[in-house]
Formats: sequence, C-alpha cells, structure tokens
Amino acid sequence: MGKIMRLTILLLLSHQVIAAEDPTAPLAGYRASMAEVQQAPLPELQSIVCQKECYVVLNNQVLSVGENIQGYQIAKVTDSSVILMRGKQRWELQLFSLDIKN
Repeated sequence: MGKIMRLTILLLLSHQVIAAEDPTAPLAGYRASMAEVQQAPLPELQSIVCQKECYVVLNNQVLSVGENIQGYQIAKVTDSSVILMRGKQRWELQLFSLDIKN
C-alpha cells in the first residue's frame, strides 16, 4: 500500500510541474530577440553632411554607409535622409525640411 501511495503522490506532483509551464508562451529565443528590439530605439538623426561622400550624425556620432550604431546598419545616406537596416527591417530617417512657407 505504501508503494501505491508514493506512486500516486509522485504522479500528482509531476502533473503540477507540467501544468506550471505555459504551452502558449513564445519560445525563449523569440523573447530575447523581442527584448533586444524594445531596448534599442532608433538612433536620433542630428545632421547629414555631403561633400564627395555623405556622413551622418546619429546620437552624437559621425558615421558613414556600412557602419553600425545600436545594432542598426547604415545602408544609404542622401543629402536629406538615412536608411537604417536591422535584419530584414528597414527604417528611413529624414531631416527636418527647411522649406517654410509664410
């Protein structure tokens, strides 16, 4: 009788452990990548300087095409915008237009 009682308790305890896990929760790797995205906001575009080559100032850092900042890669720089890539996602940051109408 003691063996049956121990087996019953063991089965009940193992059932509780399985039920404690959420089968609908995202995978651990997915949660980590979502946390990275939330922790790395888009850099602030402060300035663009174009002479022979264009340079951009993001978060007080002077950068050019191909360089990285906070996990974003600078894909393209024009005289008025910057295209950032992170994985397969793409963001375009634009400077404030100086054309002000009265």
